Amino acid sequence: MRRKYVWSPEEGRLVEVPTQYTQERAAPDIHFDIPEYVSPVTGKVISSRSSRREDLKRSGCRPYEGREQEKKIAAQHWQEQERKQDQRIERHVVDVWQHSPERIRRQFK
Repeated sequence: MRRKYVWSPEEGRLVEVPTQYTQERAAPDIHFDIPEYVSPVTGKVISSRSSRREDLKRSGCRPYEGREQEKKIAAQHWQEQERKQDQRIERHVVDVWQHSPERIRRQFK
């Protein structure tokens, strides 16, 4: 059986706590800057997190989030493309109908 202990300053010793216990952080998390690399899209040198964000935004890209998320985003993209295509077709059909002669329109009523 696993046990978990934390230091208790009041008691001056280790005290057993439930295994689900999480301690409050005493200091903020520190994220070190990223190593320099050349952007595969723009060819510019990226040397910080902020320059990475700017490069992604400028080039219309986004960070890789794993295969499952990429599949989901791709499906959304294709769904949006299909919706736009349907709208273009519908506008074209309405335009053709409105500009067709009355004798042709009577045949379809």
